[in-house]
Amino acid sequence: MVNSMRTMTTMSLPEVLEGLVQKHGSINAAARACRMAEPTFWLLYTGKRKKPTLDTLRMIAGGMDIPLHELVRRIEDGGKGVKAGSH
Repeated sequence: MVNSMRTMTTMSLPEVLEGLVQKHGSINAAARACRMAEPTFWLLYTGKRKKPTLDTLRMIAGGMDIPLHELVRRIEDGGKGVKAGSH
């Protein structure tokens, strides 16, 4: 019997954000789609900020038009890098 469980490809947060930049054409447009300040988006995009807050992940998920749990599944560490807090 073939295993019906699908294999999930995981991505780092910068890779996920790169997809948004490609879709929207610029870092600024991608940040706006996420309703996020461009400097915050840029820090996450470049990997200089490694631990986004839950609120930040919600903004990114909103910009991608996917549920938060789907974004967390796509991120390489399964959300372990998320820190508690509001921003």
